[in-house]
Amino acid sequence: MTQRRGAAGRRWAVTTAAVLPVIGALLISAPAHADPDEPRSGQEPNIEQVEPGAPMPVPSGAFGYLATRSATLWLAGQQPADRIEALPVPPQYRLANRALAEQMDRELTAAVRTPGACVQIIIDPQSSSGNLFDYGVWSIDREYCPAS
Repeated sequence: MTQRRGAAGRRWAVTTAAVLPVIGALLISAPAHADPDEPRSGQEPNIEQVEPGAPMPVPSGAFGYLATRSATLWLAGQQPADRIEALPVPPQYRLANRALAEQMDRELTAAVRTPGACVQIIIDPQSSSGNLFDYGVWSIDREYCPAS
């Protein structure tokens, strides 16, 4: 199944407790250990497939990063979805971490399998859901990606 692109449909609200460890997880080199009682995102059979598209608009006051192709491939090699999902967070934040991990995995997979594609990450501190930040991760078609 191919997911339709849209600004509202693929933006995940992440709580304060989940946001800060995510940033650290992308920067560390050793993966964390997963909770053995929680299923891993790679074990779910019906993960939606997305296709790269145009960059998403960055809201006023938000931070947007459009990665190069080489930065996208490097990030994919770091297995950020596994690290995000494996972060030791309180039980009430596990679902938010899993949702962000699954979105990261879908979008990176789409960008890696599409020649020349990259990813866009938007961090919006003006969350409408009561969280500290909203995170968005999208795969972007190569015509919009910066040169590596």
